[in-house]
Amino acid sequence: RKAQRRDPRFRRGSRGLTRRRRPCAAASFGRRQQRKCMNYIRISSIRTIGLLLIATARPALAFPRSVMSPPSPSFSAFHTAFWNRIAATYDDTSPKTNAYRDRRLKLLLDERYLKPDDKVLDFACATGRLAMDLSVHVHSVLGIDLSQKMIQKAQEKVEGSPGCNVRFATTDLFDESLDGEGFSVVGAFNVLHLVPTPELFLRRIGGLMAPRGLLISETPCMGTKPWYFQTAIGVAAWTGLVPKAQALTQEGIEKMMTDEGFEVVKSIVLEGGDPLIVARKRDA
Repeated sequence: RKAQRRDPRFRRGSRGLTRRRRPCAAASFGRRQQRKCMNYIRISSIRTIGLLLIATARPALAFPRSVMSPPSPSFSAFHTAFWNRIAATYDDTSPKTNAYRDRRLKLLLDERYLKPDDKVLDFACATGRLAMDLSVHVHSVLGIDLSQKMIQKAQEKVEGSPGCNVRFATTDLFDESLDGEGFSVVGAFNVLHLVPTPELFLRRIGGLMAPRGLLISETPCMGTKPWYFQTAIGVAAWTGLVPKAQALTQEGIEKMMTDEGFEVVKSIVLEGGDPLIVARKRDA
């Protein structure tokens, strides 16, 4: 009896010492499989909810050409308010970001995509950092943006540089005053993923360009980001914290450019950056 009390195979209960039952191997296996199944269901449910949120948070990519039109007033109003809100801290960048901007500009100059006689349009210019960087190497630059506060900060840069060949305007790409300008280079940096119909904007850019003009774009490709990152951005956009972002890919952007009358000249991803694509307007 004393030996049984010390033996772990026995336990004391209301009926005295009884022998412990050995667990059934089949039952243990069944419980393990049940836990695996439940974990799989949880993960699948989270992914499904995330994908649904992404689908409802971003606008459709494809529209019939006959119904394409400039962005709605509500689209412009939301973007204006958002970019006005962050304009004060927009120029607060790290040395790593500044080094990347220098590498990008060096590439554009080394490949001779920018020339001294170029007339440049900087679409969605923000606070004008890129426009000011380009101005030293081209004939003239016009930067446009929807955000009044972004343009105010850009104007401050011009006022601090007498004789600068840069102008800034608070307007959008569909402003009729831009018609007939014949820009030889159009820059579209960090903007194509934020517009509701990139094809429409590419077509408008082509209409503003001189024959054989160059489009230089750099676009975050949300379509190649991990699903959980897309989910987080989708939820933030759905709640109105950030603008809605298209789930674009590098190959998808190249195809859109080709479909809208451009010939892709170079497509590269610099270290620490997003896909940089240079496309030339095809002859009509």
